[in-house]
Amino acid sequence: MFVTATHFGRHATELSLLKELVNGKDTFRVLDFGPGLSQPQYYHELLRKEIELSSKQAPKFCWEPYEIANALQQIGVDYRIDLVDPNDLVTDALRKQDKLILEHHPRRKESYYPTKEYYQGFFPSCQRQPLDEKIYDKYQDAFQASFEGAIINLPQGIREKIHIYEDDLDFPAIHKGQYDLVFCWNVACYTRFPEEKVSLFANALNIGGNLFFDIGTPTETKGLSCRVLGQDNFLYTRTS
Repeated sequence: MFVTATHFGRHATELSLLKELVNGKDTFRVLDFGPGLSQPQYYHELLRKEIELSSKQAPKFCWEPYEIANALQQIGVDYRIDLVDPNDLVTDALRKQDKLILEHHPRRKESYYPTKEYYQGFFPSCQRQPLDEKIYDKYQDAFQASFEGAIINLPQGIREKIHIYEDDLDFPAIHKGQYDLVFCWNVACYTRFPEEKVSLFANALNIGGNLFFDIGTPTETKGLSCRVLGQDNFLYTRTS
């Protein structure tokens, strides 16, 4: 079973749109489908030094549900995030995950790398442990850019807002009409007919709910409006 890869800040631009979707609601129920799992861009040696790993295998992290949580918390709304991934490696890692490694690469200007403001604004009240600047200098040439990073400890109160389920593609159908927001950013590219999955995930939305989907072409489906956010990147709204 595949595990999709992503990185911190990849969807920061899209998450900034959430403040437009509040529409007076004070509570959001969210489905995050297939958030993926990957290693930070730091070398394994750096990771072993900083968090004292005994294994030679650098850990993998799942950032997406916490980035969604951070965006909603900044807006000032309450939330519950239900998370499903086709691979139990992701869900197993999430259950154990009590910290994240955050990265900022100042010289990388692509939209899928986080800005300094995004990096600094990620759960700013949570405890952070800066990484050693001497290590940055040591590996800077290898990364072809300066960078900074931190280890962030995730409070139990935030972790408890993320509810992890084992179900696969049946999950959206079983929970028809229950969600205000659905995110399907990383796994859609593995489906043979991604347009068919738009309807599947849109069915999980309540009226006025929104689906973020990142593959295929704009899909014309009754009861859905589509906003193109970028190449292979869409925001669907359930209208009826």
